[in-house]
Amino acid sequence: MRSRDLEKRLVQYLFYKHHDLNTTLRKISRELQMPYSTVRDVVQRLEAEGVVYVLRLERARGEA
Repeated sequence: MRSRDLEKRLVQYLFYKHHDLNTTLRKISRELQMPYSTVRDVVQRLEAEGVVYVLRLERARGEA
């Protein structure tokens, strides 16, 4: 699949899932049946181009 086709597919997916705060790169890669690294690279490229905004959350760590 070409790079622009991947970007288009990912943007379409995100258009419908933008409200879902549980949408992670891992979940996207599973649902689209694409390698995680490919999804990560495409999302980074789209973010750099200003097409998508990535909300990065710190992992919550349990405190004793």
